[in-house]
Amino acid sequence: MKIVLAHNFYQLPGGEDQVFSDEAWLLEQRGHAVVRYQKKNSDIKKMSKFDLATSTIWNREVLQEFSDLLDDFQPDVVHFHNTFPLISPSAYAAAKRHGIPVVQTLHNFRMICPGGGLLRDGKVCQKCLGKSMAWPAIQHKCYRNRRIESSLVAFGNAFHHLKKTWIKNVDSFITLTNHSRQIFAAGGIPSEKLTVKPNFVRPDPGVSEKTGEYAVFVGRLSHEKGIDVLVETWGSENPFPVPLIIIGDGPLAESVVKLTSQNTNVSWLGHLPFEDVLVRIRGAKMLIM
Repeated sequence: MKIVLAHNFYQLPGGEDQVFSDEAWLLEQRGHAVVRYQKKNSDIKKMSKFDLATSTIWNREVLQEFSDLLDDFQPDVVHFHNTFPLISPSAYAAAKRHGIPVVQTLHNFRMICPGGGLLRDGKVCQKCLGKSMAWPAIQHKCYRNRRIESSLVAFGNAFHHLKKTWIKNVDSFITLTNHSRQIFAAGGIPSEKLTVKPNFVRPDPGVSEKTGEYAVFVGRLSHEKGIDVLVETWGSENPFPVPLIIIGDGPLAESVVKLTSQNTNVSWLGHLPFEDVLVRIRGAKMLIM
């Protein structure tokens, strides 16, 4: 098959970026022809606020660029990972105009939750679930704790809900777990369009014969990953008997730095190459999620 994989990379590398790369590798290993269509959030710095706002909802430049790619490559299917904010749903329209099936992997809940994680103030929040207009997200500044940006994402979602963009222009959605499948179904995505496909690890690190005497956390240093709970716990009066290694970066990095300065049992390695991360996980006594 001929497949186009499309993805908007984040400023800080994360799991979605890794899945995009891994799936491209796997498809090519199985003999498929793959073209990667990529945008990077680092390009946002070159854009005006107005251009960014309009492009997030409907990127006309991407519509034309993606159409040209489809004309040249003529794929059998287009598979999107992250489209926010630079690719936008306009790329779906380009594929549909060419009569090409569209698949969208739902890595997060941005489509039904402007904050993306169904979390607010450290607790599960589903106030916007099922709503065409996510007013609670604007009220609580759920996207980056900023009302203007939250309004932009909420209005963009409302626009595409009213146009039925996702239902009309996407043929199949991939969720990572049964739980997220249920949430998206409750949020308005037809259940018959939702398929569960868990992520995988490449390369297979195998099973270690001997584990080390340390715990390891790998992930974005943010509230939704639980790093604040981990920092508070490991920094308590009764510290755990094994050292803790923290790998990753994010908005709560400052809290991690503070913990490492106060607790010699904790070390922060920042962002590491994926191969090095697997080595650290394989040698750990436990992986903390």
